[in-house]
Amino acid sequence: MSYSKVCLSAMPLLLISFLSQPGDAGGYYNLKGDRLSFLGTPGARKVIVLTRSSKEEVINQLLEANLVIDLPSSGVIDSMNEAYTRANHRQGLEQKFLVGSKGEVSVIVQGTRYEVPPVENLKAGLDLKTKGDTITAYDVHTHGELLSEDEEPYFMSGPSLTDRKNDYFNYRHQASIILSYDRERSDLSTGNSQTVGSDNEKEKNNYKYVQKIVFYYSTTKPVTLPFDEFCNIVKKIQDH
Repeated sequence: MSYSKVCLSAMPLLLISFLSQPGDAGGYYNLKGDRLSFLGTPGARKVIVLTRSSKEEVINQLLEANLVIDLPSSGVIDSMNEAYTRANHRQGLEQKFLVGSKGEVSVIVQGTRYEVPPVENLKAGLDLKTKGDTITAYDVHTHGELLSEDEEPYFMSGPSLTDRKNDYFNYRHQASIILSYDRERSDLSTGNSQTVGSDNEKEKNNYKYVQKIVFYYSTTKPVTLPFDEFCNIVKKIQDH
């Protein structure tokens, strides 16, 4: 089993969103890192609309569906990488943290392979409040990894029914995030190399597991892209 290289925080970076420095211009951007000038400016914040499109009709639909997110700070990217690491070292136990409306990041809490229980969610929320950020903008949680002895992965790259039914969508206006892996067919050499083992083993060796970041809001269709690609987009916007 192979994994794509984790996204490294590109430091030092401009602190953005609610932590913007004087003179930093806010704005809306798409998932190509292009500024959407027709939307105007949301104050000093930089906001990602979760699409590669620049069409005004598409952008307005996603804004209405709350498929947007404040541009992650370096601290958020660090916590994403740490959550991946902890999930892998703990055999897929879910990890979760919160990001506040002022840009603060909570501690990472741990759940089971299938959910993060309410008591752990409360712990993350209280930690955010002690940092002076009383409103949660969005949450980030992992969906495990494939163990080598497992025939099939026990995680889903998309949101579960529980994820979609969370009450916080009644008052939050940004997308939630899942850090997961997705199975993709490997590009195998067609030369003289041979794959040994049974037919089933050969088939399993034809796949790799790649880190994917998934954005979702309640019942809307999730938006998925490679985690390293997302990190590159974030850096591009931060440097804009």
